[in-house]
Amino acid sequence: MEKLQIQSLSSLLLKQFPASKWLVENLVPESGLILMSAAPASFKTWLALEISLCVADGESLFGIFRTNQGNVLICDEESGDRMLQDRFKKLGAKIAENPWEEKQIYYLSRIGRQVDDGYIKELLDECKKHDIKLIIFDSLVRFHTARENDSVEMAKVLNLFKSLNDNGIATLILHHNRKSNGGARGGGEMVRGSSDILASCDVHLSVNRRNRKIIISQTKNRYMEEIKPFAVELKVLNDNLSKFEFVGEESDKDNQMAELKDVVLQEITENPGINKSQLIGSVSENYDGFSNNRIGIAVSELINENKVRTEQGLKNSIRLFINEE
Repeated sequence: MEKLQIQSLSSLLLKQFPASKWLVENLVPESGLILMSAAPASFKTWLALEISLCVADGESLFGIFRTNQGNVLICDEESGDRMLQDRFKKLGAKIAENPWEEKQIYYLSRIGRQVDDGYIKELLDECKKHDIKLIIFDSLVRFHTARENDSVEMAKVLNLFKSLNDNGIATLILHHNRKSNGGARGGGEMVRGSSDILASCDVHLSVNRRNRKIIISQTKNRYMEEIKPFAVELKVLNDNLSKFEFVGEESDKDNQMAELKDVVLQEITENPGINKSQLIGSVSENYDGFSNNRIGIAVSELINENKVRTEQGLKNSIRLFINEE
């Protein structure tokens, strides 16, 4: 065992470190671990594929965030070849007429491998061979057998991913949000599993879908102050082509109301037929920062948007249900 050699603060302050660099400006740091979490069907895989296309081509993400060109490897245990092909084509990917113009994106799909020392070593060998700068893992749960709520077990899993970062490779891991946050609120606190998952990442991107509008919030950034939430939209141009468009920054007020609506929808989903008074009481008790008046406004807006339907209950109470139409 190597003998301890403590160092002085002066020696630390004299060290020269390279400036932080980004594969995707303010979103994906070089050699960093990035966690992108969302509920199911929130377009997180689509977003990851869009990031891969932009990084591989050196094009700005959403026309806003500059990229440094780098080759990309996608480790897919969710979609499979057919769906990957369909989504890439809809995002405009095609075989280049000239080989030197082809986007350098590589992939592994549904090979059933989970992260261990052997798998990481093989990935590092492939990354060196193909000059990979970014690896995307879809999704975290498919790459381990650890108990997700066990901090010790998950720390070991995340340390394996971090060994890729130690070799100069950025890793973007897709992950799911918890079904219910048990009284907590906020994008970071919605990450499913042990808190060590969020603690291990350098950047966390929380993705929330509002119909075709997608809100991206940065709840953690070790390299700079978190950027403001912003919205993009996946626009269908025709049957064979879709495109992400930048909508703009989200105001805190709009973002808080959207978050509150998500909470209300979750409460009604888990408690169909709950009356309005019960719902307001439950949200007020379990979630901080939402006034009774704001909760009532959120319910009314969801009813007007046909996302929630009402039925007359006992003693003139109003029962609430998710509108499945």
